[in-house]
Amino acid sequence: MHKILKIVGILAVVLVAAVVLLLVVANILITPERVRQVVIPRAEEQLGRPVSIGDINVRLFSGIVVSDFVIGAKDGTGDFVSAESLTLRYQILPLLRRSVIINEATLNSPAIRVERYKDGTFNFSDLLEPEENDLPPTDEPDEPNDELAIDLLVKEISISRGRLIFTDHVVEREYQLTDLDLSVTEFSLDHSFPFNLSARLNDSPVSLNGRVDPVTNYVSLGLRVQNLDVAAFMPYAPDDFPGELSAMKLSVDIQADVTERLVESSGRISMREIDLLLDDMPDDPIENAEISIDYDIMADLVSENLNISKANVSLNGVMLAASGDISSYGTAPVLNITARLPMIAVSDVIAAVPQSLVEPVAEMQPSGRIGAQFHLTGSVDQPAGLIENGEITIEDVNMVISGLAAGINGSISAAKDSAASDNLVITLAGEPVQLNFTADNLMGEVINITHTITAERLDIDQLLGALDEPEPAPEPQPFEEAVAEEPGPFDFPLNVTGAVRVANAVYQGLAITDFDLRYHLVDNVLTVDRLHGNMADGTISGTARVELNRKPVVYTANLSVQETRVEGIFGPLVPVVADIIAGTLFFDADIAGIGTSFDVIRETLTSQADIKIANGRLSGETLTGGLADYFNGKTLEVLNFESWDGTMALEEGKIAITSRFDSDNLRMEPAGTIGLDGGIAFSFDLRLAPDIALDILGGELITGLIPETEDGWTIIPVTIGGTLGSPEIRPDMSALDIRERGREELKKQLQERLMDRLSPEDSEKEDSDKEKRAPIEKKLEDTMRRLFN
Repeated sequence: MHKILKIVGILAVVLVAAVVLLLVVANILITPERVRQVVIPRAEEQLGRPVSIGDINVRLFSGIVVSDFVIGAKDGTGDFVSAESLTLRYQILPLLRRSVIINEATLNSPAIRVERYKDGTFNFSDLLEPEENDLPPTDEPDEPNDELAIDLLVKEISISRGRLIFTDHVVEREYQLTDLDLSVTEFSLDHSFPFNLSARLNDSPVSLNGRVDPVTNYVSLGLRVQNLDVAAFMPYAPDDFPGELSAMKLSVDIQADVTERLVESSGRISMREIDLLLDDMPDDPIENAEISIDYDIMADLVSENLNISKANVSLNGVMLAASGDISSYGTAPVLNITARLPMIAVSDVIAAVPQSLVEPVAEMQPSGRIGAQFHLTGSVDQPAGLIENGEITIEDVNMVISGLAAGINGSISAAKDSAASDNLVITLAGEPVQLNFTADNLMGEVINITHTITAERLDIDQLLGALDEPEPAPEPQPFEEAVAEEPGPFDFPLNVTGAVRVANAVYQGLAITDFDLRYHLVDNVLTVDRLHGNMADGTISGTARVELNRKPVVYTANLSVQETRVEGIFGPLVPVVADIIAGTLFFDADIAGIGTSFDVIRETLTSQADIKIANGRLSGETLTGGLADYFNGKTLEVLNFESWDGTMALEEGKIAITSRFDSDNLRMEPAGTIGLDGGIAFSFDLRLAPDIALDILGGELITGLIPETEDGWTIIPVTIGGTLGSPEIRPDMSALDIRERGREELKKQLQERLMDRLSPEDSEKEDSDKEKRAPIEKKLEDTMRRLFN
């Protein structure tokens, strides 16, 4: 026992002596000057840069403190890396049990200057070049060696007042990361440890804090960024960025938990003061916009499933919300998402988008609210079927269109690639219009639509007046003979079947009741299957076909008007005609034409029509008034007739008319043309009843000289020229036998008849003769003037 104690004592003395000797040797060998002599040349050789070190304080059992550490720039001007001091404090005894315990690792005021030159290289590019004797990495993983494994614990790691300056000579920009502070406590490879980093990036506060667990590969972190100027980093935007961003302030406040399998994150990202000019909208810049995103998501990195608990996007106050799942997001994304637009004022939506885009809508002073919700399911590769179901809600949306109050209220439902509504009410000038429709194949090449429009009352005049705003007069241009370009062919991606029913409609003052329109548009051919309505105590009906797929467009139509009052139709539409004629109208016409411009229509429009007016009246200053004035016969001012029927044919811009007119006072069969410009040219035999002929032609003095029918009606050929508004009426004396006798001979015969009317006694008395001759001679002269003019 005594021997053992003696041996232990000797070993203790030896150990103490060894430690003392080691300390002495260390203090002798490890001096600042020796460190400089050994470390600096080797560092300069490896780095290819000048290296300098200030004071070095080495304590073998406690740590090392190095001050004023500097790595110079490659060209020798300025510093590449520098630090005010580097402190490393450790515990020596735990090394004996293969444990490394570092009490403190501190780097004070480090600074790094990075530069990118015009050729794209960096001021550290040479440090990344491999050495000639460097062996290429092998694919075989390193096998762990448990015998060499050590425990590492760093109780405190800190960097204070760090600074990184990056100067990019390619884009002539400089970026600074200043006031960098990093704190890590209880750093170990065996358990989790917290960290905290703060800095200023281009003078914008940035902080990153959290916890890391090396054993489970779990990372929890929180990131905050305040008012970072993103526009400064736009030189590094991808080439396909869709515009030019001149201003944007970014703020981030998010939390994330990351494992090898799951990523969970929530928080808020906001972008404000956005000034953006999109390539697709060069004339409509986005100015001072604001976007924010509030989210809560979880991603399964193995199954590639993304769960969205919350994703609220706000664009200038307009909120869009989404929740649901996205599976296989990395390969073939499949959606199961509910997207919502909470009810919001229409005025707020308009205020949220560039005003230049919505200026016409904003001028309509819209009010009311809208909202929407859609459930999206399916693969993004098949967008046509993404909408499982959805609904757009429109609540009392009103606006003013050219002084016309309009509104819409109701909802539109959607499913797959279809949409429908059965409660949409459109209000026009205070009159409600019900719109029901279905539409499918919305994502296909041709959309199919079926709709019905019903209204109790509709004032078409008021609607057209609002839509037909006067356009500013064009500036005068030098005269050029040009032919207007015909529109077409049209290629509307629509197939439409529609019905319009209006109980009471008003068009140009014309009242139409029980209006019913049925039509369909297929392959750009519009077919009106039924047009029917009641007006002026009768009916109007018709069909039509318009080939919009041709250039110029081609159209045919059939129009029928039955038992309507002529004055009831033409009174509101063509007052000048309504002043001329009245009666019950029967009209059937077939119409065909090509083109839309007046010049083309005038040349190509054709029509065949049968027309009849029963129990009518012909009057007015322009036509019968003209006859009455011409023949000085008051009985011609108003002509009542049982029927006036005929046919009309439109061709080459003129309407050819043949007709038959019968009344108590005259008969005629007018034949001639009416041009689309209003010009008229008619000729016919005017047959006057015997009493009318005696009254307007000077009685027996003239009637005996003019042809008569077997029943005693006088025949006077008549021509009508001029225009519909100002007709020129005159007898065609070239067709009368009296023309062959000559004016003077006729006048002589008339004078002889006049003298025979006078008694011999009267003829001998000049005064009495003049008194009796005067009225007869005046009537004679009037008749002669009218006949020969």
